[in-house]
Amino acid sequence: MNQTPEEFLADACRVSILIDVTSPAAAAEEALERATAQGKPDLAEKALTRLTELLRRVAPEEALVRLGESGEPSGSRLRSRIHALLELGRFEEARRAAPKLGQTSPADQVVQARLAYLNDRALALKWLQGALENPEVDPETQAEALNLRGRWLAETGDYAAGAADFAAVMELSKTHGALGSLMLAHSFHTMYGKLSEEKGMGALDLAESIKKAVTRGVEIDPTKLGPIPAHVHGLLVRFNGKEPQPETYTKMLVEVASLLETGGHMQDAYVTLYYGAFLAERVFGPSFAATIRMSLEHLLQRVGPERGRELFDYAERRAAALLRLVRPQDV
Repeated sequence: MNQTPEEFLADACRVSILIDVTSPAAAAEEALERATAQGKPDLAEKALTRLTELLRRVAPEEALVRLGESGEPSGSRLRSRIHALLELGRFEEARRAAPKLGQTSPADQVVQARLAYLNDRALALKWLQGALENPEVDPETQAEALNLRGRWLAETGDYAAGAADFAAVMELSKTHGALGSLMLAHSFHTMYGKLSEEKGMGALDLAESIKKAVTRGVEIDPTKLGPIPAHVHGLLVRFNGKEPQPETYTKMLVEVASLLETGGHMQDAYVTLYYGAFLAERVFGPSFAATIRMSLEHLLQRVGPERGRELFDYAERRAAALLRLVRPQDV
């Protein structure tokens, strides 16, 4: 069947939850190409807008390239630009674009929440609450707001609320056939539910149980790993199989670091994020590394510059000691 640009755009605009964007993005790309070839500029603009809405979730660099072709962004394109900049860790550029952003639509409120989170988690949660209570919220924005709020509430220690939000994401994923997002939400729902329900299990206990789980059955050779923590290597092995899951690797790694921090193991949290970002950039690409580095920046903001320098010095000493296992001739 030879579909028209309008039919491809209709496919592109169907509900797409979180990371399940491959099929609608391909339809948006096809709609854009056909509309351009047939001299339909208005339709091409709509297709480009939808394409960047989808790409910024999984390929922020590509989204920015596409947005760069469209002049000064506004509305949905401005939101996509800010989202992409935040994913890439380009925080100051994102902040500079913020004055042009609206504050009333649910989609605008989610972006405002992400900007607020850079400095004020409580304010960020208020923005998300506003988005979720807005009667105009659509399923895509609702899923994104729940995903963010679930993780941010868990950071405060409210694991039951975090689990509830991811249960809601699971239902949205089921409703709209988003298998990848369902798997991701299920992982977080299970993790937060366990932390909430297991009496006597604190954040550190859960972090240690996750570390053991991800390294079980994985070959761990310290002479090959060097300074890379075993659990970071284990996560990479688990989520870089025949069907790589970079989003799940990234989010699980950040969560383990958060649990270690909550349990008072700042040094472990620091090296988890540091080397997790290093591996993410090598294996999955810079956008996933940027997400992890944003979490590392938040950790350093929370501990302050003096403690931050101590963590950096610790990581350097640790790396030097472990690298001697790899290069004993340097001892």
